[in-house]
Amino acid sequence: MLKTNRMRKITVFFLLAVLLLAAGCGKTAETPAPPAEQEVMLYFSDADASYLVGDKRIVQAEDTTTEAMAAAVVRELIAGPVEGGGLYGIMPEGTELQSAELRENGVLTVSFNRAFAEGQGGSAGMVLTLYGLVDSLTGLSGVEAVEILIDGEEVEAYEGLIMPGEPLARSEEYIR
Repeated sequence: MLKTNRMRKITVFFLLAVLLLAAGCGKTAETPAPPAEQEVMLYFSDADASYLVGDKRIVQAEDTTTEAMAAAVVRELIAGPVEGGGLYGIMPEGTELQSAELRENGVLTVSFNRAFAEGQGGSAGMVLTLYGLVDSLTGLSGVEAVEILIDGEEVEAYEGLIMPGEPLARSEEYIR
């Protein structure tokens, strides 16, 4: 009888151990994938607001898709240049990216909130904003041109710089 009780205890212990092990199998703690990183050239304004100046940075995105990298580039442009570097931000205050989508033809469509359109500081500031954005984004693989939307809608016109449905291609004319 003593032997039988002891055998039952050992059997129960063994069964519990097997059940606990089986319950834990296949359940691994999910660790988030590390962010994707890429070195990019961002363009900001010089002190005179006359030219764009390149600033190399490592940006982090959720994944390696062009859309995710484009969103990361725009976030960095909105955040602005590193303090003390002699560069000045190009994105109007309150600007928020709503979406970024790469089409098969190499056109990256980016949509911003209304603050992007309303916060432009005249035509010179607008040129630096547009080409700082476009030149930064066309540095990404597969991006040939950038179409800018406001609240998902085509822009009517920015003093002849952006026309509805016409994406902007890279222009190094404003880069120093």
